[in-house]
Amino acid sequence: MNKNLGLAMVVVTIIAVAGFFYPKTEVKMGAVGLQGPAGNDGKSIVGPAGRDGASGKTLGSVSGPNTYLPFVANNNLQKYGQTVTLRVATTTVCAIKSPTATSSLTFSGVNLLRSSTTASVVTLAKATTPYATTTFLGSLSLAANAQGTVVATTSLPVGSAVFAPSTWFVVGMSGGIGTFSPAGSCSAEFTRI
Repeated sequence: MNKNLGLAMVVVTIIAVAGFFYPKTEVKMGAVGLQGPAGNDGKSIVGPAGRDGASGKTLGSVSGPNTYLPFVANNNLQKYGQTVTLRVATTTVCAIKSPTATSSLTFSGVNLLRSSTTASVVTLAKATTPYATTTFLGSLSLAANAQGTVVATTSLPVGSAVFAPSTWFVVGMSGGIGTFSPAGSCSAEFTRI
């Protein structure tokens, strides 16, 4: 029996020594739960530390569906989008600047809740300045104080949906007499090429 007791003591000692020297995976307690080891690229997401740890980089979140960032990226595909309120007393009621890289116009349009005090033509265009309507993208004729929506479609002439860096999507109004006083908004979305 002493022989069995001696053998058991040797096995327990080997297990205790191996457990002490064997490399451990570090697990930290975060604000929400356990934090695992770093991923394949050697980086990990670090949240605020728990009671016993020092604070790391803060992992944030968005509290609603809107983000007010210049672009969103998914697998490095960058999409830039913006919606602005229409301006009054000008012939270019909306101008949205494209990204600082060559991009394609994936969506653009204008929603007029009220067109103007006179009948007018609403033109969507591409230009090198925010005050011109150089390359035609679409148009709509509206009666005085009418509502309307015009969208530049994907059936644009070849090349017109490709925007050079820092060029403009412009909504212009023309026709009639008097001032242009539209109410509504315009939107544009660009995908970086």
